[in-house]
Amino acid sequence: MSGTSTSLFAGDALSGPEKIDLASVVQATDQALRVSDNARKIADQAQSVARVEKIIAMNAKKALHAAKVALNALVGTHLEAFIAKLGEDLKKRGLTIEDLGINPCTWFATKLIPSDDEKADDTANATAAAEGILRLPFEVFAEIGDYLSVTDLNEMRFVNKRIKEAVSFTYGKKISVTENVVIFPTFASVAAFFIGVGLDDAYPERIRTITLIGEGPAAPEFSYRHSWDHVRILKLPGMPEPTEEQWYEDAKIVEFANDEHEHWSRANHSFCHTGAYRTMLSLVLAKLPNLKTIRTRKLYPGEHIPGWAGPQALKKVSFYHPRTAVNEVYYADWNYDEKHKRVTMWTDEYGEVMEEVDDVGPQVGFKEDLAAAMALSGTQAQVFEMHKELELV
Repeated sequence: MSGTSTSLFAGDALSGPEKIDLASVVQATDQALRVSDNARKIADQAQSVARVEKIIAMNAKKALHAAKVALNALVGTHLEAFIAKLGEDLKKRGLTIEDLGINPCTWFATKLIPSDDEKADDTANATAAAEGILRLPFEVFAEIGDYLSVTDLNEMRFVNKRIKEAVSFTYGKKISVTENVVIFPTFASVAAFFIGVGLDDAYPERIRTITLIGEGPAAPEFSYRHSWDHVRILKLPGMPEPTEEQWYEDAKIVEFANDEHEHWSRANHSFCHTGAYRTMLSLVLAKLPNLKTIRTRKLYPGEHIPGWAGPQALKKVSFYHPRTAVNEVYYADWNYDEKHKRVTMWTDEYGEVMEEVDDVGPQVGFKEDLAAAMALSGTQAQVFEMHKELELV
């Protein structure tokens, strides 16, 4: 047999090119072990750093959540105290907070954190349904989007390109709505908006413009009959003259609307005439960090403040016209004593100014309440007074 043979027992050494330097092998092995050990240490350090970063991120998230909860609790405490005081003021007049109209405070919803089991079930169900949902037509996504919040729609946009395109129109439509928010000076309107911004975390930050109506529920200065006599009745083209029977029915409808307004106006009187509107508006403005513009305006001819049955009833009169300025009968700017937090001055039927107390304080209305609310909230929004007039037909 040719070549070099080796005996394990005889101790023959390797010769020629096959001869190995054992010292070099040992050195190379030692270096490899050191490199491996260093790599292991670096990996352990990286894992430790990652764990620390994760802990820091979790703590930061918890701290942010705690801050939001604390802020909402603080604002909520102010709101609860405000509502309690308002309820006491109404009780003195034989009224309840429900007399203000639809009570939005019953809309408070608690956002419950699901348990681990509920999360697991939700994940399994979502995974099973995902494939079918992603194939839904765009029109179905648009219908679904009408029932989702801005936050939910924003999250859907990051699922994939198809879903983003499917909800883009609905998302844009809901965002644009935040540029046309109209708030009336009633407890129901202001509270409803306040609760709305509290239920959707993404909503308050997206609001750039709001419109405040500077006229609230107000009983006529003299009488309903006197105010109606000064309303310019508009007529639609081709509208016939009402019959005697129609005049009788019209009178009953107007009387019903007047009675409804008298009760509704009396219930809402303390909201605007005691500084309550100012207080609640300041809470609302404090929740809108990116608010840029506050538009203010009077009611348009024929426009009504929602919350009472009169406007719907008046649509049944024979002389109904959508732009007849019946709002001049039922609404006006308010005026009260800033010092005493109630009405202390008024004009009687003879045009004489009457004072209830000797030390009458500054008389304030919508503009003064708005300025005070902005100062209390710290908002940097600019006020723009609208003077748009609708052309009467």
